[in-house]
Amino acid sequence: MNLISTYHLSASYNLADWWAVDSGCEQHMTDNKNHFVEFTSFPTNQHNCGGLGRVTIPAQGKGTVKISVPVGEDEVDVTITDVLYCPGSGVNLLSLSQLLDKGVDIKWSKSKCTIKYQGLRIEAKRVGGLFFLAPVENLH
Repeated sequence: MNLISTYHLSASYNLADWWAVDSGCEQHMTDNKNHFVEFTSFPTNQHNCGGLGRVTIPAQGKGTVKISVPVGEDEVDVTITDVLYCPGSGVNLLSLSQLLDKGVDIKWSKSKCTIKYQGLRIEAKRVGGLFFLAPVENLH
């Protein structure tokens, strides 16, 4: 099941490769184990991935991921901690509440979300109902 496929965007892009800032997501999560630079497995049924509507997916572990995000005309690598591994979700989500709890400054507008942290200014562009950490021209 790929939850993000409901956002009828061009089939030429795999949205599961992009990260979205999500105000309804309880924890950062990904279904791509290759994103992790540190990982600890969970015993079966210890933790579920929440914030996916009415869908519950068991997390198989937790760790730290490193992702490349656009900053102006460049890309920088950013490390995100406390990310759940949720295989089968088809999404990479950054939890708004987790970001705020870590002291990240976030500003929302109709078309973008601006994230400021440790001297970086990262913009997530709105596509459909989500804000993606990717140049919007790559998502049409």
